[in-house]
Amino acid sequence: MQDYSKSKLNRVKRGKIRATYDVEKINTILDAGFIGYVSYVYEGRAITLPMAYGRKDNKIYLHGSQANRMLLALLKTKEMSMTVMHLDALVLARSGLHHSVNYRSATLFGAIKNIENPKEKENALFCFMEHMMKGRWEGIRPMHKEELDRTIVVEMIIETASAKIRDVGVADEPEDYDLDVWAGLVPLKQVAEYPIPDDGLPKKMDIPKHVLDYYEMNKEENSEHYNWGNSCGGWHLVKSENLSVIEELMPANTLEQKHYHNFSEQFFYILNGTATIKIEKEVIAVKKGEGIHIYPKIIHQIKNEKSSDLEFIVISQPTTRGDRINEPFEKKELNLNGKFFKSISSSKNGEVSSSTVFEYRQNKNVIWATYQGGEILFGTLSGRIEEQYLTFTYQHQNKNGDFKTGKCKSTIETKGGKLILKEKWEWTCGDYSKGESSLEEIKR
Repeated sequence: MQDYSKSKLNRVKRGKIRATYDVEKINTILDAGFIGYVSYVYEGRAITLPMAYGRKDNKIYLHGSQANRMLLALLKTKEMSMTVMHLDALVLARSGLHHSVNYRSATLFGAIKNIENPKEKENALFCFMEHMMKGRWEGIRPMHKEELDRTIVVEMIIETASAKIRDVGVADEPEDYDLDVWAGLVPLKQVAEYPIPDDGLPKKMDIPKHVLDYYEMNKEENSEHYNWGNSCGGWHLVKSENLSVIEELMPANTLEQKHYHNFSEQFFYILNGTATIKIEKEVIAVKKGEGIHIYPKIIHQIKNEKSSDLEFIVISQPTTRGDRINEPFEKKELNLNGKFFKSISSSKNGEVSSSTVFEYRQNKNVIWATYQGGEILFGTLSGRIEEQYLTFTYQHQNKNGDFKTGKCKSTIETKGGKLILKEKWEWTCGDYSKGESSLEEIKR
């Protein structure tokens, strides 16, 4: 995996949890699009225009007439920036503040030059045409020299880039989940409709194979299709919050990133080929007609090490959307410093409520926090991080004036990009009873 180096120019500051600098992921966003938004300055005014583009390796190609003021302005500055964006879903929340969209966007930065050599210019236009529709260049007449002379073709070297991807569901305030307000996603996608012949065509001319291939690949289907990894693909057969059934295809010598799910358990059933599945430290070969069950929190990875395609069904319950933790796991250190949490559930013998807010601090593996709200006037806790747990003691004064103490052990989980603290606690005063609570990370 190769990343673009981070700098002041391409570093994502807001929503950096959604940022990626991975070259392959950024190229996938570029290859799924055809229109980019290019900015330039003309006579002291900032202008942004949509432009068709082509990509090959780390190069972007644009073209226009010899009088194109945007391209001429860019060639004077010798550098440019371009953004490509795909809108994947409307995110409808329970409040206006938390409405959002799911999207994939990439922003590129780099130097540009005018391609003057006729052969290099033609090669660039070939790349542009193939990016639009594979096989189209061979199906049209060759360019005339006069057409080539009238065209400016510029080449941008992608020197650095970054991308942002949002592909999760609704993130509402904890107290809003009980409201009688519908919330969810409205998926959006671009599809191709059946080709319409030009009126001037001979009546019996067939639609070319490359045009029909493009239509078949991009038409509306009963099963939603998506691409992932290196030429891998999947078809959603069932897609809901509680159940996901996907048919997957992995070409020869491909693999997915090692990962685990906090909540979802999965069953893989092999339709064709042999899957090599690594579960924790064990490697298992699963053949056609066989299946394997993988539980939550189990690190796993599927590979196709054979010379033919691997086809399989994967059933996930609940859905894995927003519940995927990718490798490297060991490099991701827990950081609670400055994070706020709100109670989303608690045993009846507890005193925290949805109005109780915790503010955490952390120094290495030592943690402490203050909390207040609801029945609690003010409280403090202190403890430490031990592997995947928080252990601490707490004390607070409630509105009745009672001073309460206890001890707690919390399991750390993630859901939808938020930290969840699953607490098992015990009073060290009063009736010495035990209980459980859940805290969810909130923004303040």
